[in-house]
Amino acid sequence: TNDKAVLAANALGIIQGVGNNKFDPDGIFTRAQIAAIINRIARVLGVDTDGYSHSFSDVVGHWVDSELGWPSSVGIINGVGNNQFSPDTELTTEQAIAITYRAMQVLKQ
Repeated sequence: TNDKAVLAANALGIIQGVGNNKFDPDGIFTRAQIAAIINRIARVLGVDTDGYSHSFSDVVGHWVDSELGWPSSVGIINGVGNNQFSPDTELTTEQAIAITYRAMQVLKQ
């Protein structure tokens, strides 16, 4: 992409793309991706996101495992029940709105 906002987010470490120097703006956005992006935005804003844990059993070994502790601990993003996060499930519009709203509330403090 040549989008300056995406390139800036990439330079800040917020957006990492899908591999091979690709962004994929038309791809499926997952629960893992929004959790990681929220966590990275918090770090850029100076929030110490280290040292938080989660109880989701389905992310062990998944790339989002280390990005999920803070946003789940502060109530920005929740699981889907039974200690499951469902990281590779497509993010719904409703989930995106709720997660973004909660992130804005937590990060504005």
